[in-house]
Amino acid sequence: MSDNASKGTEVKIEKLPEKMKKARLALQMNQTQLADKVGVTQRSITDYERGAAIPRNSTIRKLAAALHVTYTYLTDDESDDPQEGANRENIIENARSRFGSRYAVQLNKMLDDSVASFAGGEVPTEDMDLFMEAFMSAIALGKERARKKFTPKSIQDQWKDN
Repeated sequence: MSDNASKGTEVKIEKLPEKMKKARLALQMNQTQLADKVGVTQRSITDYERGAAIPRNSTIRKLAAALHVTYTYLTDDESDDPQEGANRENIIENARSRFGSRYAVQLNKMLDDSVASFAGGEVPTEDMDLFMEAFMSAIALGKERARKKFTPKSIQDQWKDN
């Protein structure tokens, strides 16, 4: 079961095996090369491409990076665009590297909830990207301010030394 499924988020990844294989072949990469890039065994790649095993979310992220496609493309059966959600994923990954996985999950949920406010009409991709960047910046600023406010002065002084 995927991490998303265990949290109540339904993700259909029935097309993951064919999308993985298609992207791998487009890069003229064999399974062993992909396995080396992702940090799994060649047998795991074979099992993923046959649909005999489902990779963890963290492995899917690594697969997406190695295959030059997005996590959204691999995990959303409705997606036919290998770059779908690229800007959002970059924002989430930036948040993950700066503040940790827990924050990235919270940010992703907040973005989902905020995007729902655009329901009822098409929002141009550029506008959605601008919204997500502004949203991420606002959240990151709040996180930094909270970190400074609630971190003891002695630790803040250590940050300055590094």
